[in-house]
Amino acid sequence: HKFFAHKLVVCSSCPVLHTMFSSGMKETQFARATYSLPEWTEWEAFEMVMDYCYTGDWTYSRKVSPGNEMDVSLVTEVLRLSDLFLMNHLKSCCEVFLSTVQIDVFNVCSLMQIAEMCNAKQLETYCAFTIRIMFATVQQTEEWKSLPPDTQRKILAGSLFA
Repeated sequence: HKFFAHKLVVCSSCPVLHTMFSSGMKETQFARATYSLPEWTEWEAFEMVMDYCYTGDWTYSRKVSPGNEMDVSLVTEVLRLSDLFLMNHLKSCCEVFLSTVQIDVFNVCSLMQIAEMCNAKQLETYCAFTIRIMFATVQQTEEWKSLPPDTQRKILAGSLFA
């Protein structure tokens, strides 16, 4: 896939690309530059990031619903990209959306791991709070048992709420 974008637009929204294009790297010397996305990137998620750069609305061309599993998966990919590109406001938008998803004892630990991986502190705190509320049931799931011991300790100690 190729996506053509204006450097001025993406640089104003994306600190990582701003640094790349203003640091004297070889990309700054050409009218056109190529940026390779990580292999895990979902194209539709990247398009949503570009919508955000151009319009300020990450759901401009693709509306998402917290009740739709495919949309939730897509938003987690947007969250990962916003973390990669250091786009904190977009990351916050994704965290707010993901906090409206129907949380249950089987998905809260997975969402917690995604939040940790993306350094999404709002979502991480929300998941930890939810786990503690449902802990009697959550602790019996394989999802809880698969969380890293450090994460389990942080949740149980309440250290994410400080």
